[in-house]
Amino acid sequence: PCPAALAAGAAAEAAAAARGLPKGLSVRPLWSEEECRSIERDIDSIRVLADAGKLKSGTVDRTPLRSKYFFGYGYTYGAQVAGKGQEQLLPPEFVDPIPEWVHTKLISRLEDDRVVPRGWINSAVVNDYLPGGMIVSHVDPKQLFARPICICTFFAEGRLVFGVRFVFADRKFSREKSTTPDHE
Repeated sequence: PCPAALAAGAAAEAAAAARGLPKGLSVRPLWSEEECRSIERDIDSIRVLADAGKLKSGTVDRTPLRSKYFFGYGYTYGAQVAGKGQEQLLPPEFVDPIPEWVHTKLISRLEDDRVVPRGWINSAVVNDYLPGGMIVSHVDPKQLFARPICICTFFAEGRLVFGVRFVFADRKFSREKSTTPDHE
């Protein structure tokens, strides 16, 4: 099936609770398979632009297993800051604007389906994971992000897992040492 967009919303809370999801989380499909493949081709084009050095310095952030691309606004996080609560927005001139295809294929769908009000989204982040890479447990800084935070997964079925403690050994995920999910 096509990936889902995840968003907090009062209208979907009862359905989410019935499915065992945490309060405030809803899951719904928004794109057809054909639309997903088109979006995936567009995501691939970001990688090509980054590899060619055609994106601004604040747009691209790479680690061994993940490339992160900021559009509209970027921010500091993780090892870039002294501690939690110290995250900051990057100046807009350091980051590329949101690509037109993100507006037409992603943002407009979230607006049309009333997940967010028109004109509300002012940034987009693409996390491009290599095999073995994953997003680690975290809470997005409240001083940087208004809620809801919308997540769209492409190239594979995505799973957000709640109530889990991920353990990494030698920079690799350790299934044996990690805890079991409360919700998936």
